[in-house]
Amino acid sequence: VGGGSPDILKCKFYDTVQENAPQLVFLNYKQIDKLQALLAKHHCPELLDELPIEKNIAVQKKKKTFMHDGSRGKGSVSLEDWLDAKGPVLEWALDIRSGASCQAKTIHMEKELFACPDEALKVTPDSKRLCKT
Repeated sequence: VGGGSPDILKCKFYDTVQENAPQLVFLNYKQIDKLQALLAKHHCPELLDELPIEKNIAVQKKKKTFMHDGSRGKGSVSLEDWLDAKGPVLEWALDIRSGASCQAKTIHMEKELFACPDEALKVTPDSKRLCKT
């Protein structure tokens, strides 16, 4: 969900889901191999022996980025911790969210997605938490 979601997941999107009740699933991009296998199982079983077509070999690799303040003895802080602390001020200063809407719904959905064991979430008009089973 993350990065570009304010441009896509606006209130109009959530209203459309509420009105039309589509069959909609969000999943972590790291689960794409499982999605390929599921789609092949039901739509092109002849490909099952060839899957995954592309494997993300860096899926388990963790990146750590740190910020250094440039002065001696002050140490460093991880970029993630720094953004957690400074993010709201940066958003305000750079006017990042002026076009965004329904951010709370998107953040809630992202938290629900990552709380599911397989990182896949089925979305329905009245869903609170429907992990894919």
